[in-house]
Amino acid sequence: MKYAAGLGLILSAAACAATQPAESDAAPATAAPAMPPSAVFGNTKPRTQYVLPAPPRPAPADGFELRMQRSACYGICPAYELVIHGNGEVDFRGGSHVAVSGVQHGQADMQALAALRAQLADPAFDLWGSYTRGKPGCGPWATDMPGVTIEAYVGDRWQRINHDLGCYKAPTALKALERAIDTAGRSEQWVSGRSTY
Repeated sequence: MKYAAGLGLILSAAACAATQPAESDAAPATAAPAMPPSAVFGNTKPRTQYVLPAPPRPAPADGFELRMQRSACYGICPAYELVIHGNGEVDFRGGSHVAVSGVQHGQADMQALAALRAQLADPAFDLWGSYTRGKPGCGPWATDMPGVTIEAYVGDRWQRINHDLGCYKAPTALKALERAIDTAGRSEQWVSGRSTY
């Protein structure tokens, strides 16, 4: 009896196999389409970034204001806004991947702020403009980098810099300027939670 049941199972399996098409008769397997290089580097639609309202803004009462906003990236880049007023007051608004979220207030490093004001007011300072995808100052463009927007009221007018850190031909002086703004505004205490002030 056991042998008869086992034989029945074997014959049943063989019959099923016979009804399956041979491998050569089967429809060819469809390979997943290859991801174009542009999906990884350069030509995909850029992420939506929150951008500060475009100038003109009202002139600040004390004749100077400096704003910097760092946008998010596809990773863990800190996103926040830093506003430094002419009297040295600092407003920080933490977004994502920062130690302190929400609105915070502090005091600028006045020596660093004085140096920044002098740099931005210098007629030789020529970094104003847009270093974003498709602009002449961008060059090859990577999709996964954050952006930085800087607005400053200097020389009786608002001026602006848009810097996508994925632009490989953007001037290296832009990153130095952005670090200098962070230093003057003492943002590290809110961004990483560390403070040396």
